[in-house]
Amino acid sequence: MLKVIVKCENCGNEVEVYPITIGKVAYWGQSLRDKSFDIDSVDIDVELMEDVVSDKSDICTKLREIRIDCRKCGQYICLDCE
Repeated sequence: MLKVIVKCENCGNEVEVYPITIGKVAYWGQSLRDKSFDIDSVDIDVELMEDVVSDKSDICTKLREIRIDCRKCGQYICLDCE
């Protein structure tokens, strides 16, 4: 099993996120909020593959960046997903 640890080196705020389902899905947004972290911003590229969107395959999306903020001290990290 994998886990994700988010730790603020400035104030020591920390959370460990584990998958909670059989499909190895971790609901980390709620886990972060419960431990005084926020997902402050998410940068997603969206490209229309067709002029008229009638199916999800008509849109191409790509996660570019996630920013996590520590609510206790204000420090943050930007995770580059490219």
